[in-house]
Parts: sequence; structure tokens; C-alpha cells
Amino acid sequence: MMKPIFIFVFLFLVLFQPAAQARTPLYEEAIRDTDRMLFIPEDLKEHVYHDSSVPLQDDGRIPSPSELALVLRNVSAYENAKVLIIANNGGWCASVFSKLFKEIYLIETSRNEENYQKIFENQGIDNITAYYGSNYAFFSDKGPFDIIFIQGGITTLTNLFIDQLRSKGELFAPIQTQENFQQLIKYRKANGNVTISAIGNTFFRVLY
Repeated sequence: MMKPIFIFVFLFLVLFQPAAQARTPLYEEAIRDTDRMLFIPEDLKEHVYHDSSVPLQDDGRIPSPSELALVLRNVSAYENAKVLIIANNGGWCASVFSKLFKEIYLIETSRNEENYQKIFENQGIDNITAYYGSNYAFFSDKGPFDIIFIQGGITTLTNLFIDQLRSKGELFAPIQTQENFQQLIKYRKANGNVTISAIGNTFFRVLY
């Protein structure tokens, strides 16, 4: 005859373990809970409910939820991670990251300073430090960083970014080809070497 304690443990494993395995990943919760509509002009808000990037009048582009999920799905787990984001119209992306990581440093090349400051304050986001300009080394004294995300297509990755990456840190960048295709590339720095792996196709605004 099965002892009561054994029956209890058995029922717990059968009934509750599948539910735990089915939990939504934290990055999906962060994407879902961060309102993309706040960062989209009034005349384009109809696009917010589609899983597509939103082109803006300044030639910028707010990425789609699936594009951002592609990045976050491939980030290793970091406790108390320090993140650097280089972006054009990267406010929504930075807000999502702020729910997952301790410190966010945003280099924003668009002219959204006043708007972003107001949104971050209204949303109670206090772990994003933003610089508005195109000096990509502006936060180099705050590094090294555990994660660097370049939200924008680039043709080459310079040592400027690799040098700001911590050992065992990860950098994500959409690399632009001559045929105008983009491939999201993950760079991982360890033991003085950098490993490179392709993750998938993306369509970000060209940054440089």
C-alpha cells in the first residue's frame, strides 16, 4: 500500500510540474507588458497591434515584438546585468530591457530626448540612463557591459563595441550585407577570443 506522503509527492509532480514548464518566459512577459503604443506617433498607432516593425517619419523604425524576442531569446541569463543599447528610436526596446536587467545605458541617435524622458518618468522607469547623440563611446567609462545590443543595421562591427564588452559578455548586432539583407549576429567574448554565431534574419533601420 502506498504511503500518504508518497501519494502527495507523486500528485504534486504530476499536477504541478507541467504547469511550471509551461510558464511564459520572462522576456515574453516583458515585451507584452511594455506598451509599444507609447513610442508610436498618433497617426501610426493602428500598426501597434501587428507583429511588424513600424516605420517612422524620421526614417527610423521601431522593431517588432518578434524581432526583439529573437534577441532576448538568445541572451544568456545574467543576474544584475549591465546593458548598453545603441539605437535609433530605441525607447521601447530600452523599456523592455529595463524590466529584465539591472542597469540600462541607452545611446539614442534620434531626437526623442524630451519624449523619452517623459515616458520613462511616467512609467516609473528609473534604471535607464540615456544619452542623445551619435558618440558611440559616450558610456565607455560605465563599462564593461554584460550585454550590448545594437538596434540598427551596421555593415561592420568595430572594436569600439567589442572593447566595451565584459569577458563572457554578449553583443547582438544586425549585420547589413551588400544585398541589403540583415543577419542578427551574436558575438561572445571569452578568454580573449570572440565567437560568432548567426541567429536569424532581421529588418532594422540602418544605423551606419
